[in-house]
Amino acid sequence: MTVAIHADELSKPYDLALRTAGYDVHTTNLDYLTRTAYPIIDELGVEPLVNDYGEKYEGFNRVINAAGRYLRPLFISTNLTREQLLRRYGERTFDRLTRLCRPVRFEGESLR
Repeated sequence: MTVAIHADELSKPYDLALRTAGYDVHTTNLDYLTRTAYPIIDELGVEPLVNDYGEKYEGFNRVINAAGRYLRPLFISTNLTREQLLRRYGERTFDRLTRLCRPVRFEGESLR
């Protein structure tokens, strides 16, 4: 089963961990995304920095590291432009994004 995770909920507990075989009940959404075969992140760019014992970092980098290591496709949605993604995540992460993702541009009226 594949679940889309909203970017601002990366550090929250993974709600399906209790019902999903093989996941620890203390699994976070970020942990889930690093382990799933098809990581899906909604609204990339709105997530806060992850605070891990006083060290703050972009949690998304953990997801992209795992996807790159295991050559998993990465599915993301974002309202950021290419330039905004490059400024937020840096050149290295942006290069990895272009390797693992294919852009699908939606233009016109919002479907929300």
